[in-house]
Amino acid sequence: MIPRDKVLIGLPCYDFKIDTECMEGLFHCLPYYGGRIIYGGCSEIALARSDIAHRFVEKYTSYDWLMFIDSDTGFSLDDWRYLWEGDEDIVIASYAKKFLGEPHNEFGLGFTRIHRRVFEQLKELKTEEGEEKLPRFFHKGEMKVHYFPSGAFNSRWTGEDTGFFMWAAYTDAKVRLEKRTKLKHFGRLAYQYPEQIPGYARIEKPEDGAQ
Repeated sequence: MIPRDKVLIGLPCYDFKIDTECMEGLFHCLPYYGGRIIYGGCSEIALARSDIAHRFVEKYTSYDWLMFIDSDTGFSLDDWRYLWEGDEDIVIASYAKKFLGEPHNEFGLGFTRIHRRVFEQLKELKTEEGEEKLPRFFHKGEMKVHYFPSGAFNSRWTGEDTGFFMWAAYTDAKVRLEKRTKLKHFGRLAYQYPEQIPGYARIEKPEDGAQ
């Protein structure tokens, strides 16, 4: 198992709102990480992820691993252990999308570990003309690397998760998809992987006699 003082948690969330079961998972897994969490409280998820990655790469240099856990993800100690097996540079846990009948997500960052060397290689990527391949942007008084692009590419919409893996394909990173996890993805329902059947509804029932 990776030493706990080498693992940093990146927690992107809207307005610092974190699901209760996500917090429970973080508490139960404390023996496996140093307790330090970088929060990304931002309505623009791609910006939040790039800001978290920037702080990991540039400021928290004693850590080797960044683990993204989305604030709407529920996980167990077993899920954590499955993800941290092996020596791959990137390990992705599959999870259900928030739409019944949709295929599960195999390129999501909701529960994913990434080694420092991946970000370092991305930061140094150059074009054939010798220019920086990944775009930079000015944010909170610092120039940062945009590791998580999103938008319309080749007539399809690409989320920041897939955008990151598009860049990562330019590195020599070893990648593994972990399918043993049983993550919950919270929306109006608790969507579960692999069955995707909601664990329970989040809609309050009206009191007797209420319309």
